[in-house]
Amino acid sequence: MVNFTNFTALPDFTGTNGILLTVIAAAVVVIGIYIVLKVVKSLIINAIMGGIGLILLNFFGPMVGLDVPLTLLNVVVALVAGIPGLVILVLLALLGI
Repeated sequence: MVNFTNFTALPDFTGTNGILLTVIAAAVVVIGIYIVLKVVKSLIINAIMGGIGLILLNFFGPMVGLDVPLTLLNVVVALVAGIPGLVILVLLALLGI
């Protein structure tokens, strides 16, 4: 039978070392969550701007002779790429592609 009372293979993190390790781990988690939320927020804002731009382009485009239809591909490009994707869609419409 194994005696576990004198088992010292694992370090003891019950004192100051445990508190310090917990604070460091919590700080790493908080910084990681902050970075992820910052990136996700910018992607969501970019997608919203691309979608609004595509709707405005679809509404006002025919008035100036620019036809960018609301197809699934155009919506995906505008939502994923945002304003740069919208510029590409306008250039493709101007070239007649």
